[in-house]
Amino acid sequence: MKQLLCSFLVVLFISFSAIAQNKEALKVEVEKMYEASYILDYDAILDYTHPKLFDLISKEQMTQVMQNLFENEAFQIRFVHPKVSFNYGEFQKINGTDYCVINYNNAMRMTFDKKLSDEEVAEMKKSLLTSKEYEKVTYEKDRNSFFIEGKSILIGVLGEATQNQWKFVNYSASQAQLAKTILGDDVVEKLGL
Repeated sequence: MKQLLCSFLVVLFISFSAIAQNKEALKVEVEKMYEASYILDYDAILDYTHPKLFDLISKEQMTQVMQNLFENEAFQIRFVHPKVSFNYGEFQKINGTDYCVINYNNAMRMTFDKKLSDEEVAEMKKSLLTSKEYEKVTYEKDRNSFFIEGKSILIGVLGEATQNQWKFVNYSASQAQLAKTILGDDVVEKLGL
């Protein structure tokens, strides 16, 4: 009986140790991914992106999409905070793959090259708030920019499809269908999103 109990405790200890190591590895990779986003290192961002995205769009095309979004002739977008606090959900194993939902507060600044009129400011602010992606949108007249704040969600994925490395999928109301295409409807539902 003592041998059975000792064996059980050893297995339990090993399981907890593996989960703790996995969570620490996830935290390191999340920090690196966020840093890549902060400095707009598109190659690194794509290296942290779930590879199934590239079945839908090539890395070259995705790089162009990001460049056009963050740095174009009309405006530039930058993340405001070099470091943010991440809240990690419970690890879930679904169909042999590990998942973790990661929440954080994000802030961006969208700076325009051309001075915006009062009407353009009002229209842009309404549009940003209507999207429900952002909780607070403030126009900074002296910078000719919008300070945009909201909650962000990342889904960490570790499994065969990611070559057993942590990869990420952004999740938001506007990107829900893309997340379902990459991960599957059942996975997104089981994650509670």
